[in-house]
Amino acid sequence: MGLVLIAAWFGLATGFGEVLSLGVRKFGFDRMLFLGRDIVWMAPLADLILFLALGLGLSIAGRLWPRLVSIRLAVGVLAFVGFLSLTLTYPRLHRVAQLVLATGLAVQCAYLIGAREPAFKRMVRRTAGWMGALLLGLMAGMLGWQWQLRRQAVADLPAPRPGAPNILLLILDTVRAQSLNLYGRDRETSPNLVQLAKTGATFERALAPAPWTTPSHASMFTGRYPHELSVARSNIAGDGVAPLDDKHPTLAEALAGSGYLTAAFVANFEYAGYEVGLDRGFAHFDDYPRSPIELVFSSALARATLNSWKVRRVLRYHDAASRRTAPDINDSFLDWLDRREEKRPFFAFLNYYEAHEPYLPPPPFEGRFGPVNVRKKAQNYPMGIHQALRAGKRAMTPEEVQGELDAYEESIAYLDHHLGGLFDELRRRDLVANTLIIVTSDHGEQFGEHGLFAHGNSLYWPSLHIPLLLWFPARVPAGMRISAPVGARDLAATILDLAGVGNQLGLPGESVARHWNRSDSTTVELTPVRSEVTSLPRAPKEYPISRGGDLTSLVSSRYHYIRNGDGQEELYDLEVDPAEELDLAKTAAGREILEQFRRRLEPVATGQTGGPGAALKSGS
Repeated sequence: MGLVLIAAWFGLATGFGEVLSLGVRKFGFDRMLFLGRDIVWMAPLADLILFLALGLGLSIAGRLWPRLVSIRLAVGVLAFVGFLSLTLTYPRLHRVAQLVLATGLAVQCAYLIGAREPAFKRMVRRTAGWMGALLLGLMAGMLGWQWQLRRQAVADLPAPRPGAPNILLLILDTVRAQSLNLYGRDRETSPNLVQLAKTGATFERALAPAPWTTPSHASMFTGRYPHELSVARSNIAGDGVAPLDDKHPTLAEALAGSGYLTAAFVANFEYAGYEVGLDRGFAHFDDYPRSPIELVFSSALARATLNSWKVRRVLRYHDAASRRTAPDINDSFLDWLDRREEKRPFFAFLNYYEAHEPYLPPPPFEGRFGPVNVRKKAQNYPMGIHQALRAGKRAMTPEEVQGELDAYEESIAYLDHHLGGLFDELRRRDLVANTLIIVTSDHGEQFGEHGLFAHGNSLYWPSLHIPLLLWFPARVPAGMRISAPVGARDLAATILDLAGVGNQLGLPGESVARHWNRSDSTTVELTPVRSEVTSLPRAPKEYPISRGGDLTSLVSSRYHYIRNGDGQEELYDLEVDPAEELDLAKTAAGREILEQFRRRLEPVATGQTGGPGAALKSGS
């Protein structure tokens, strides 16, 4: 029997073992895997390919040096790779422990099989075919199950309201408002959004519910504050993330109940994908791609190897693994749009990931706003230069900070370019006239403000201030700019209102259309907009989230109030101090304003955002 068949057997056994191990972690210990559903067949297939290559190499070596490559040695090598792959499915094991354990098990395996070589070969011959059939069954079963779920979800839809508009929700992951020329940036980062805003409504002070992806998306989808949801914990410092449970209905469920075809196309498939529960209500949910790169990363050994910074430096691959680009998302959405079997109104959610670190804009956008050589050293830190430098106890230089900001804003310009392409394709399909388009973000990004970088670690303005643009000529005024603060938590209520489908599931929040659906003699009562982030005591000490309890932010028409986990309060006047450099909390002028926010904090926390007395005094 050839070594290639033995290697194939080891590959399939390793792949099935990885699937079993991941299942134990997922369902036995309730761990997030950050792997697609297709891992059940992709892992065995990826390991089969890997071990076939290894077996071919051993077979060639055996022909060249027959005295050196015995069956016992070959089995030992294959067993070592297999056991190492299995230990890698538990990343908390120390790498030395993984190597020692894999080596010990491989030596024992080689000894036992070498002593019973004929019996082992008979067992391989008898079981290899069944293992191959199992792989094909898993592939067919998973693909068939997903197809049936989509088919049944569409079959169960009720008839839509005649004339119901299409709805397109575009969430630009990690895009802060202040980096868009739509919001005054002196660089042309968003010309296509500027054009769209001329016939739509722009909110100048839109706030994210949370400064990181999962709770912010969950809040926008449910209309609930993050503290009301199960997605409380952050991923910083290894604390993981809890998935969204089914306690509260979602926007997608509400629209499906009104007869809409629902589909999602997600680039940030780890923190906005199916595993965190954001797929609920979507008949078609497209997150982890079925691609050659995703197949390679389905093998635990390949995943660990290719995620190594040292290996990435050698390969000159610095991007996030399997990053789905804006063209990928657009193409997937347009393909789904053209293949729809039923021409119902659709609700499509598109999540873009260009602005998330590492910031790697492609040509011709790379270098558009700054010299490329300044940021080259950042490519040695594929998961974020600021994290690597902090681990090395070195602060970023001003040149490094500026280089990162340049690359970030070039990435936004690249994304905006492809948003323009998407809008052109919608016009070509004659879909814009009856489509409500919402463009927003889940949170912002920090570049040294308050000594902080990235996001998820504070509630300062760069982390919370996001774009919000609504376009729907039938019900949204053209060229309007609204200066009043609004929360993205209200997006679900807004979409249901503007689509005119009702709110049968009772999603909370207020439609932002209240800012133009009023008589001239009526003013909109302003209530503070709340944002939140949970504490993480194990986070780096310079992060505000490391100070004990959870953090809360309230933004009024003028002031930004922050209550930190240790009870310390901060207050900033956004009109005269938009950079939040002067904390008014300890000044005489700020004491009265602080008291107003303290009185409003608890009513807002319990959802009592409307009604008499809910608003702060005029000018607050």
